[in-house]
Formats: sequence, structure tokens, C-alpha cells
Amino acid sequence: MPMESILSILQSRKKQHPLKPHPVPGLLGGMGPESTLDFYRRIFEISVSRGARRDQDHLQVLISILPQTPDRTQAILEQGESPLPYLMESASRLELAGADFLVVICNTAHYYLDDLRQRCNLPILSFEEETLDYLKSRYSTVKRIGLLATRGTYQAGIYRRYLEPEGYQVLIPEPEVDKLMEAIYGPSGIKSVGLTSESQRIIEQVVQASIQQGAELLLLACTEISLALRGHQWPVPVVDTVDVAAHRVVEIALTAWSESGSQHSV
Repeated sequence: MPMESILSILQSRKKQHPLKPHPVPGLLGGMGPESTLDFYRRIFEISVSRGARRDQDHLQVLISILPQTPDRTQAILEQGESPLPYLMESASRLELAGADFLVVICNTAHYYLDDLRQRCNLPILSFEEETLDYLKSRYSTVKRIGLLATRGTYQAGIYRRYLEPEGYQVLIPEPEVDKLMEAIYGPSGIKSVGLTSESQRIIEQVVQASIQQGAELLLLACTEISLALRGHQWPVPVVDTVDVAAHRVVEIALTAWSESGSQHSV
């Protein structure tokens, strides 16, 4: 559901919550836990950049951290246990706690987003939809996109199903994907021991391979890759799907119930 649709739904519900200062985002997290912390930190930093100076200036945010959610890539590639019941559990927790809209803090889990939306009463922000909107508004001349993601994201067509119909060519850095998976899932990978110099070095190598393929823009479509490359400079533009989503969450919360409505400045 695009941001504008979520804004419209939330604007119609404003009178139901007269004591809330803004619609409350609910984060479906734990996939992995460090990525969820990183997403909230981005919300905090974006809020500061928009003028928050006191505790009371920051957004109310509800977070469900459910690390027992089955691995999304394994479920897609190996018919492992489905994460959907766990995503539904997180969504239910957040709705009961008072969330007004949701966001799933995992790119690969967006494979299940349509099913989750059908079973959930709250609007859910999509990394894919918001990233496409961002690319069209900011990088209209770019056509060759280097997609850095998990093999599950590649296999499921996540992002490609949105980008290719719009005329984008999506480049996958084969055979470097195995190295990328090792940096994320291996014994010394980010999910196992957090970000290390070795996992960061491997991911940087994959970035270079993607640029050599002819990528005009790099799309970071994995929360762990986002952790590894945050703040780095490259010879081509870098769009971080996590950052796009975090900005949109803040934008929705700050503008949905304001008198001026959405500024769509992100």
C-alpha cells in the first residue's frame, strides 16, 4: 500500500484517537534483532534532523521483536517453515498495543506482504512500493540497478517485480551472491556475530562487482547489507531501502494528522 494511501486511511481515523499526537507506527522486527535496532535508530536520527530536541518531541513507536520468526530465505528456497504465522503474531501484538500502521523490518519478508495485508486490519507500508516511488522521483534517468540482497529476495523476484515493469534493468552480482550470503549467514556472518571487518570486506567486494557489471545505481535490499554499508561513498548513487522506509515512516507519522497533510518531502 503506497504511502499516499496509508495517509488517506489514517486521516480518516484521526477523530477516533483525539488524545494521540500522531499515528503510531508498529515495527515488525527481530529479523534480525540488530537490524530492528538500526531501523529505530534511523527513525530517531531523522526525527532529530526534523527538529526533535527533547524526549517529548520524538515519535511514539511500538516494536515487536520476534527473533523466532523462521528464516525467510530458507522458507523461500528450501520450503522451510513459513514465517507468515509469526508475522501475523507480531502484527496482532502491535494492533492490540495501539499501532495505527505497520512496517515489516525485513526485505525478504516482503515475499509474504500480500498475504499479511489480507489478514491484517492495519495498513502496512511496503519497502518495495516506497523504493520504486523514490527511484522514479529522484533517479528518473537511471535504468541499470545493481540489486544487493539475499538469495531469497532474488529467487522470489522481490523488487524485480516492481522495477522491471517500469523499465529498469535489475543486475544481480552472480557469482558473488554466494559470498554475499556467507557474509550474512555464515559462521562469521552478520546474523551470527554482528558486523565484522571480514563480513564488511566481503560485502564491499560484491559492491565493486556490481559496479563493474555496469550498475548505474546500487540498491541495498537487505537490512544486514544496509548495516554494513551505511555511510560509505561509492562512484555511483546508493539507495538504501531501509533508509527510504524509515523516512517514510516519519513522514506518515508527522503529516497524516497535521493540518497541512503530507508534504511528501522524503
